[in-house]
Amino acid sequence: MNRQFPNLVLVFVGCVLGWSVSVRASYESEVLADNPFVYYRFDETSGEAASDSSGNDRHAEYVDVEYGETSVSDSLGTAIRLDGFASHVFVPALDFESDQLTIETWLNVDFITGRCCTSVFSPDGWQPGWLHYNLGESGRVEFALNSGGPNDRWTFDDELPLEEWAHVVSTYDADEALARIWINSEEVDFDIPDFSSPQTVQLVVDAQIGAWQGSRFLSGAIDEFAIYDSVLSDERIEAHYAAAFSPSIVGDFDGSGELDLADINQLLAEINSGSNDAGFDLTNDAMVTEADLGVWVNDLKNTWVGDANLDGEFNSSDFVTVFSAGKYEKNEVANWSEGDWTGDLRFNSSDFVAAFQSQGYEQGLRPNMVPEPPSCGIVFIIAVGLFAVARRLRSIR
Repeated sequence: MNRQFPNLVLVFVGCVLGWSVSVRASYESEVLADNPFVYYRFDETSGEAASDSSGNDRHAEYVDVEYGETSVSDSLGTAIRLDGFASHVFVPALDFESDQLTIETWLNVDFITGRCCTSVFSPDGWQPGWLHYNLGESGRVEFALNSGGPNDRWTFDDELPLEEWAHVVSTYDADEALARIWINSEEVDFDIPDFSSPQTVQLVVDAQIGAWQGSRFLSGAIDEFAIYDSVLSDERIEAHYAAAFSPSIVGDFDGSGELDLADINQLLAEINSGSNDAGFDLTNDAMVTEADLGVWVNDLKNTWVGDANLDGEFNSSDFVTVFSAGKYEKNEVANWSEGDWTGDLRFNSSDFVAAFQSQGYEQGLRPNMVPEPPSCGIVFIIAVGLFAVARRLRSIR
């Protein structure tokens, strides 16, 4: 092989790897990182097959579902809708036997039937070690394991919100005789404390998502259904939940494909709210503070505190921008282009202190200013062209 060709390959690989560092892990990649036993994304738009994205080829079958339902966020693709009368997903026997289990999905439930329960996932029968995962009236979630010591464990009332998307995760560990449930990354309480006779979970017969043996049909939408033969940690459950709302580009909070004023203004509002939304936590310290603002400005946008118009420089034009807004020392809500450079939603002397401490005034572009990455396809085409020119020159010699 020509000695130039490996270099050509390295150019393309470097393009892919070098600029992928700005891309945050997707929800799918977070799930796959935990090695699901089975994983249905429900992104199909037609047909009967519900593909298993775990790589284990445990595909399921759609029965009378509606495709293309809007999911909790664009990053999750689409969901399916179940009608509450006949719709369900048929799951062939999974050959699953484990002392550890995690079951995870996203639900947007219209209503819950009054008799017994509504099924999220149930095998065709009820034998020792078989799991029934149900919903009860008032939004209770049930983790039921036959002969588990009690056979069911209900959350308290009103845990699951109706008519809105919720991330629902349950874990079970037979060795610790412990089952736990999270809704939207927050652990919720059970009204029965312990399993007295732990059982190995067995999913060894045909099962249904959204029904149980022609009854207990689920009315609503469902997405991203996964089962694991392990217990996910609190941190991993929180990571899955956060990934559903994370932008594909770090700091691009509105998903526009670029870092702009809309993004930094969202971050300022989040800092001021004190809610510490994980989607805005750029420092990974479980808090959203002025430190996250520094990461967005200095590391992601690669500009200076004080760059009100986000053109990459901090100079007199930025003073024109902020003073034109007329909010200095008026105790009025201000955004980034109106002078709030600290996250308190006000424009006052503290913003000038922060700006001049960054030492960027009249310094031009930051020394490590990195241009927007070109398309890797364009890079590859250019590399191929250079390779061809090099070969031509060699032939002339």
